[in-house]
Amino acid sequence: MIFGSYLYDLTSVSRGLSELGYTHTLIGKELSQTKGIQSIHTSQYPIYVVDGLARATHLATGQPCVIIVCDAKSALLTSNVDHELLFPHYTKSKFLGALKKAVRVCAPQTLTIKEPTLQEVIDKVTTKSILTDVQTLVNKVNPYDLRKKVHKYIISYLYGEMPYTKIMKFFNTATKLESLKKIVASSEAKNMRNAVLEYTKTKDEETVSKQFGVHTFEILYIYNSYDRLKDEK
Repeated sequence: MIFGSYLYDLTSVSRGLSELGYTHTLIGKELSQTKGIQSIHTSQYPIYVVDGLARATHLATGQPCVIIVCDAKSALLTSNVDHELLFPHYTKSKFLGALKKAVRVCAPQTLTIKEPTLQEVIDKVTTKSILTDVQTLVNKVNPYDLRKKVHKYIISYLYGEMPYTKIMKFFNTATKLESLKKIVASSEAKNMRNAVLEYTKTKDEETVSKQFGVHTFEILYIYNSYDRLKDEK
């Protein structure tokens, strides 16, 4: 059986399987990126956690196995993956419950993907993202400790946890962060912050995306990144 996941990435799904005691294999985007994770239970059929639909096509050949594909929601919805893990499970216990239910289903399945139209590809490539600009500038920040702190502050602000005054005070201490300061102080960043705040209430990224005019992947990236920041504390 093939399941799709966009809220939970490769690491989150693998961590959940390990917590449940299931041996599984991680498969990255490159052919060389394969790693077996040993645990208490070794299933009679293989369990794969795969980064992207493209890599999953090589595994989903109709043989009994469980495949969990981590990809963007828009991509997963063009395929025939099962939706058990596709939608939010708001607590850790609910997520683990859904994961446990999923790995028990090993019915053979072949992956099918509906190819996007040329216009859909053009629209996706040409649409600007504020996170692209932020990430480009953050990657240029040195030393690494400062880069990590900048990333943490920006995610915390866009998530709605850090006040505007606090992040501006931080940016004012370093002139080399002026370009990032301008982006964070922009109306686009404020709109993104409001969108994420709305998503935390509704958990409906499609409606929020249309309401605020931002990408669903931006909303989910900020939301999930802040969750990971909390885990690091």
